[in-house]
Amino acid sequence: MSESEKAFPRPRFPVVTLVLLLANLAGFMLQLKQGSGLSNFLNNYSFVPTQVLAYLRGTPGTSFARSLLPFFGTLFIHSGVVHLLLNTWYLWLIGDVLESFLGRIRLVILWLAGAIVWGAATLMTVKPPASGFPCLGSGGALAALLGAYL
Repeated sequence: MSESEKAFPRPRFPVVTLVLLLANLAGFMLQLKQGSGLSNFLNNYSFVPTQVLAYLRGTPGTSFARSLLPFFGTLFIHSGVVHLLLNTWYLWLIGDVLESFLGRIRLVILWLAGAIVWGAATLMTVKPPASGFPCLGSGGALAALLGAYL
């Protein structure tokens, strides 16, 4: 057994990593099926800072489901094939190692915490008119995993 295998034992089967990978692929496939309705799909199921800010300010006509729940949907939507491949490749390279080192529950908590920090940073830094555009991908969640791996 090599030194790296002793330090980072592999799990029997990386369940969480595989579920996240499959969810990314399913989200992208769903996105591809939208055709001309892609713009509406992205506005409804991805993180749009202006929608979230309107809800947090208590703007009439906004709702939790329309404003904050898409934040979790956006974690499985990508801007293109290269974006999808890079995110899933990095997740595959480090996910199983972290899953065995941290455990499945802590891996999910770290992944979600990274996504939440990304969302908060996005809300604080993206200004109009860019704040009206959908923000896609799980870059913040993946950054948290990469940081933990390093």
